[in-house]
Amino acid sequence: MARFADIKIKPKLVALFLLVGITPLIVMAIVAHTKADAALHKAEVAASEALKTQSTAQLVAVRQAKQNAVSRYFQTIRSQALTFSGNQMVIDSMRDFRDEFREYRKTNRYTSADIDRMKQDLASYYQTSFAQEYQNQNHGSSPNLDQMLQLDADAIALQHAYVRANPHPLGSKHLLDRAGDRSQYSALHERVHPIFRRYLEEFGYYDIFLVDAETGDIVYSVYKELDFSTSLIDGPYAQTNFAEAFREANAASTEDALILVDYQQYTPSYENPASFIATPIFDGTEKIGVAIFQMPIDRLNMIMGEREGLGESGETILVGGDLLMRSDSYVDFENHSVVASFKNPSKGKVDTEVSRAAVAGQTGTQLVTDYNGNPVMTAYAPIELGAFRWGLIAKIDQRDAFAAVAGIAETGAQAKQTLLTWMAGVAAVAIAIIVAIALGISRMIAMPIQAMSEVATKLAVGNIEQTIDHESKDEIGVLAKAFRELLAYIQGIATAAKTVSEGDVSATIVAKSEQDVLSQNFQHVTDALRGLVDETQKLTNAADEGDLSVRGSSSKFRGVYAELIDGMNRTLDATIEPVTEAATVLDRVAMRDLSVRVQGDYKGGHAKIKTALNKAVSNLDEGLSQVAANTTQVASASSEISSASQSLACGASEQASSLQQVNTSLQEMHSMTQQSAANAKEAKGVSEATRASTEKGLQSMQRLSEAIERIKTSSDATAKIVKTI
Repeated sequence: MARFADIKIKPKLVALFLLVGITPLIVMAIVAHTKADAALHKAEVAASEALKTQSTAQLVAVRQAKQNAVSRYFQTIRSQALTFSGNQMVIDSMRDFRDEFREYRKTNRYTSADIDRMKQDLASYYQTSFAQEYQNQNHGSSPNLDQMLQLDADAIALQHAYVRANPHPLGSKHLLDRAGDRSQYSALHERVHPIFRRYLEEFGYYDIFLVDAETGDIVYSVYKELDFSTSLIDGPYAQTNFAEAFREANAASTEDALILVDYQQYTPSYENPASFIATPIFDGTEKIGVAIFQMPIDRLNMIMGEREGLGESGETILVGGDLLMRSDSYVDFENHSVVASFKNPSKGKVDTEVSRAAVAGQTGTQLVTDYNGNPVMTAYAPIELGAFRWGLIAKIDQRDAFAAVAGIAETGAQAKQTLLTWMAGVAAVAIAIIVAIALGISRMIAMPIQAMSEVATKLAVGNIEQTIDHESKDEIGVLAKAFRELLAYIQGIATAAKTVSEGDVSATIVAKSEQDVLSQNFQHVTDALRGLVDETQKLTNAADEGDLSVRGSSSKFRGVYAELIDGMNRTLDATIEPVTEAATVLDRVAMRDLSVRVQGDYKGGHAKIKTALNKAVSNLDEGLSQVAANTTQVASASSEISSASQSLACGASEQASSLQQVNTSLQEMHSMTQQSAANAKEAKGVSEATRASTEKGLQSMQRLSEAIERIKTSSDATAKIVKTI
């Protein structure tokens, strides 16, 4: 019998691995089975009780989370409303809309006949487009159009321009930036409407209104529904919750006053429920208007629709003091959505013990029967919203909440059987694995160490194109993995450095740890380069769009990067000032003010543009003045010739030949007059072309000056001809 020391390493390792591996496995199996049997029985009892407690606690947690989320949402809306009403642009827009609203008809010179015609057009729109959509959303019911059409002349004119004549379809009227008139109201609307529309879309409001504090007129709205331009004091919607929000906010004496009214059905929104939040707008100490937001429903539905922790049948809902829905039900959307509950209260009302308790201000948990007749676990609480209160209810069907209790015992029995089967299988697999490991261990130790030694030698001389194929979970495998990660790390940095060197700064290196200084510093470099590219791209995009007011932020950078951004900003500053003043001068010239000149002190090419533009305007002024003088001379000559013609008419028989000559002269004079008018028209065209071609530079300005000189020369020639006649 061979001695143990004489046995080769492979069978020796196999025997040792089997002995070391199987012995503790057998001991563990016996102990585990005994402990598991006792633990499973105890777990069955404890789990049943814990599950009941957990379900209740989970509902309470969901209720609290929803309560906090809704409160935060309304606080956010309050902050947005106050920020909006205090914004200087909003204050200026409110004042300007109020003034231009009152002058709209006068500016467009609308007569009573025009208003009557517009009212007929509006009536047709109400009776077709609006009424059809109203009927579609209200099961065929018709709106009270007679009451809705009780509009004053201002409302008729503006609704006709921004609703009836609006080319966009119903529901998309907010896409029109400007009506087809030349009023200052429409010019103001074109300037601020895209800003208000973007604000509305960003924060998800249904509509935003500006209301005149004195008259109650809705002088502006984003969506242009049929309440636009009506009065909330004596108009067709003066008895709605919309008007109530306006009256309370308009009665407030401080700019931080905020009024929130609960949901009610609202006719311009097709009887869908609407809630409004209003705050006064002050211009200094003068209250000039009220900003009103029509509250969205979808944001509340997003908050309440999150169903994490509620299983298949659970949901959270909001109910108002009228026990109607304030958020859509997940379980019964058809009858218990917000819209459905308001339009059909008999089916949509949530009249339960829990809902009444919640809107009464009580908090608790209770097992009740819900509006679908199912036993449910509930957790309820009130939500205070200014002058009114809602109730929040979190609920889950009882059968779903306790479904796991019935399966715990069956699961325990299955677990015992599974444990025995699993331990037998593990033992068999363990033996096979131990034998396989023992057989391969000797080869696995030497070969990977030799391979890694060769890789390390090549890596030491800078050759990073190496691979290590060995993989295992022992110390050698860890070492091989570390070598692979080191190679990948070095290769990654080399690849990223190459990418950056080729002008692509998108390369990203993630630091392996806090001690990975190389990756961190490389990332700092690429971050700085990306930031520099972003700032440059921002300035370039703005310049492409014609906006030279955008500046780069050098505070994000250090050293030469910051100096580069500052230099670009200084370049833009030096560029935009002469361009802005030149544009202003051309705008004044386009408005027939030829006394304006570029006044700024500029250098180089900007000074040349200034000189050329001022010379062009001066020449234009002088040319038009000469044309006017020549026209006056032509008129005087025409008058003298007319008198002469009348005198000659008395002696027609004796002066026939002379009369023929006068007639010829008159025709020539008429031709010259037409030529003068054409020259004056050409001068006006040159003036308008001057404004459009400012950016073409000094050469275009010189051509304009030469054209005006030719007009002056032509006018002088015309004057000489007229004098000769």
